[in-house]
Amino acid sequence: MNVRTEQDIFSENSDAGSGGRSGEAAVADGNGNGSGATFSNESGKAAFTFVTRYDQRALTAMARGMRKTLRRRKNLFTRIFGWSVFILGLALSLMPGENGFEITGRTLISWLALLALLLVLLLEDSVNGFLSGRKKLTGLEKITVTFLPEEYRSVADIGKTQWTYEGIAAIAEAPDYFIFMLNAFYAQVFDKRTLSGGTVQEFRDFIRQRTGKAITAIR
Repeated sequence: MNVRTEQDIFSENSDAGSGGRSGEAAVADGNGNGSGATFSNESGKAAFTFVTRYDQRALTAMARGMRKTLRRRKNLFTRIFGWSVFILGLALSLMPGENGFEITGRTLISWLALLALLLVLLLEDSVNGFLSGRKKLTGLEKITVTFLPEEYRSVADIGKTQWTYEGIAAIAEAPDYFIFMLNAFYAQVFDKRTLSGGTVQEFRDFIRQRTGKAITAIR
């Protein structure tokens, strides 16, 4: 599974498939960091703001959110197939030959392949998060996102992008993150621990109202 992050969308300046409008100049804070920007809504009140680092932990949560929502059915079939191959391969590798059970070079190679498959099955989200992180662009390690009544805005060191709530296909919530799925290939993640402008419950109510989407709870 190849999950594409907000970083990919920044790099492509894409607005058709993701609901984003990019290409605007970065907003800098007093220290010259684009990620320090904040916005206000039309009434001048503070908006909800997240500051998220796209590290391995965040990318793993993002991959899990995708797997539990838009890719749930496809992933179920993939996991059934993967576990079937693992069990069958293990059973065949343990079958005795003409001289009984022997550990040969071929047996060891089979076990190594089965071990690799087992690790992928057990650590699927971490693996997918790692693969997504390898595409990380300089200047997009930390992204500040502010939610306004009609749109939300992402700001990084290299620029900013505006997003519409209509572009959100599914929402998931992990213990430390909210995850937005824009489609089966694009996702965004927001660190709940950095939320300002309101409580987690207030943001939960806000995003449900703006999108009309239920929030899928994941571990």
